Amino acid sequence: GKPGDSLAELKPLVNGSELCVTHVAMMNAYTDVHDNTGALVEAHWLSAHRGRAYVESNMQLMLAPFNVAVSDLALLRLAELSSAMGNETASHESLAAFEAAWPKAEAWPWLATRLSLLKKQH
Repeated sequence: GKPGDSLAELKPLVNGSELCVTHVAMMNAYTDVHDNTGALVEAHWLSAHRGRAYVESNMQLMLAPFNVAVSDLALLRLAELSSAMGNETASHESLAAFEAAWPKAEAWPWLATRLSLLKKQH
């Protein structure tokens, strides 16, 4: 409920050894404070570090499935943010990358809604 406070606490943790979930929390906090540029940076980081999602050292790799999923979902967030910022080319590219990563995403109602809204904007 206090995304500004969250960002103040999370930013100092980013030093290369932080967990992927730190970037998820930052992306969400930036979104909550309506900082699309900051959220876009974090979404790019998540989608670009998919390999790290598989090997990140945490409690017996318990976060690996979550990390992999959010690295893919970051592509959808990139598409949404790019569209909101008026960059339709980047939005189309990110949407295509997401659909390649999750080819049956529309079967999931919570994703189908987001995909439908995004496609209407295009």
